[in-house]
Amino acid sequence: MSDLFYIPFEVFGLGFVMAMSISVFMKLLMNSIRHFSRNKKANI
Repeated sequence: MSDLFYIPFEVFGLGFVMAMSISVFMKLLMNSIRHFSRNKKANI
């Protein structure tokens, strides 16, 4: 009974953590891309 209750909670927790990490990673990636593009424009 307890396993049945914990499994969806663990799946939801794992999905939430993955979504948060992916969003943070995407934000960092976009910031780095913007930074690099700005540097390339400055060099040219």
